[in-house]
Amino acid sequence: MYMLDFGERLRALRKEKGYTQKVIAEKMNVSQNTVVRWENNYKFPTQNNLIQLSRIFHVSLDYLVGIERKRTIVVEQLTQEQITVLNTLVLEFQFRQKGTGLTQRQMNILNAVIVAFTK
Repeated sequence: MYMLDFGERLRALRKEKGYTQKVIAEKMNVSQNTVVRWENNYKFPTQNNLIQLSRIFHVSLDYLVGIERKRTIVVEQLTQEQITVLNTLVLEFQFRQKGTGLTQRQMNILNAVIVAFTK
């Protein structure tokens, strides 16, 4: 994806979160028409607006503008609970053997991840 596809990426992120253009506009203190222009690639957000969008959607600026194709988690935007759950997840699955089923503890950790990231 290239910067010309910024609008598509923004629209996809917005829909993924279940936000309307109006909700994004209100969160950013811009007009709904501005968000429409961004999504249609008629206008490109300012640097400050890009930073705000990356925080709203919990994605890196590189991902947001299409430089990076993979999503990465921006740790600075996570709550302490989310960081703790992710650390536990990494430690628990770091040495997991392939082909073995999940233990009850591992299933509990995965449930904690779901809860922490869907609040």
